[in-house]
Amino acid sequence: MTRVGPTGREVSPDVVEACRQGDRDALRALYETYKDRVYSIALYYFRGDTASASDVTQQVFLKLMDGIGRYRGDSAFSTWLYRIVINACVDRSRRAQAFDCADGQIILAVGTDDQFQKLMKVLGRPDVAKDSRFVTNKTRKQNREALIPLLKEIFLTQTVAHWVEALCALAVPCGPVNDISQVFKDPQVQHRGMKTEMDHPTVGRLTLLGNPAKLSATPVRYRRPPPLLGQHTQEILREFAGADDDLLAKLAEKSVI
Repeated sequence: MTRVGPTGREVSPDVVEACRQGDRDALRALYETYKDRVYSIALYYFRGDTASASDVTQQVFLKLMDGIGRYRGDSAFSTWLYRIVINACVDRSRRAQAFDCADGQIILAVGTDDQFQKLMKVLGRPDVAKDSRFVTNKTRKQNREALIPLLKEIFLTQTVAHWVEALCALAVPCGPVNDISQVFKDPQVQHRGMKTEMDHPTVGRLTLLGNPAKLSATPVRYRRPPPLLGQHTQEILREFAGADDDLLAKLAEKSVI
């Protein structure tokens, strides 16, 4: 199993402190210690996209040089660095945007060049993926004002279901933008039992969200509906504060409970 967390050897606190003081030799030592690990984490995150992993590795150490003064030693340095790596990966992959379709909206998250090529194939414009303005994430970002209107025009020609089915078939991250009624009609939501009903003492039959944790040996049990205001106050005070009837009566007289 590939390990991508903050594991492996640590640089000494003295090296970290020297880096904070701007020591170039210490900075070089820091880079040599962690560069392979940072690259491996980024490569795992981007599923083998070496270009994205290399870019993130470079960005991480640029951010590190600027921000190492914020490291206070309250955790292992590799753990602190790991957070920077993950944030850099998320920043690079954050390419999500909603587009209007013929009957609703789709959310699209194209984070790699390979995904963009697949996207344009589905949209019937593979030539766009070869346009020098849109070949890489960097150039697409630089030419966003030219790209987005083109995508908007194409998405309007078909339904949400059409685009979602075609894009998911090629593993391009996307999904419908659902309203409340559509959410509970989603096959995956229904399959996972994310909607449940219980009897409530004042409103009758109540529709509630199911617990997302599905445990085979110890499944979640729904024993009580949402409580009324103060419904369990006395029960809690008895159990956790040792309150007796006299104390509860006095608290009630003073409108504390």
